Amino acid sequence: MGELHIDQDDKIAVFRFDNPPLGFLDGAMTSALEEGLDHVLGQPGTRAIILTGAQDGVFIRHFDLPELSQSAEALAASARLRRNGRGFAESLAARTNQKQHMTR
Repeated sequence: MGELHIDQDDKIAVFRFDNPPLGFLDGAMTSALEEGLDHVLGQPGTRAIILTGAQDGVFIRHFDLPELSQSAEALAASARLRRNGRGFAESLAARTNQKQHMTR
């Protein structure tokens, strides 16, 4: 799991992405980036934000593909649950309406 190191010296904030040895971006780093930006942008004296890599010659190569794949699978499963849940709700509503018409 990668880390995001944040140093702020007066008006300049430096964000260093650190995920050796391959320099992949991951979910933890993305969350840390969002939190770090919220914090730094809330400082009235901040005038610049520098994004760089903690490893020499490496910024971010790409997102961690196994993690991206897991996220995609979780999203697909969530979509299936919502879709199936809607189908269940519609089916239940139809059965309820049918029973109401039968009892009239």
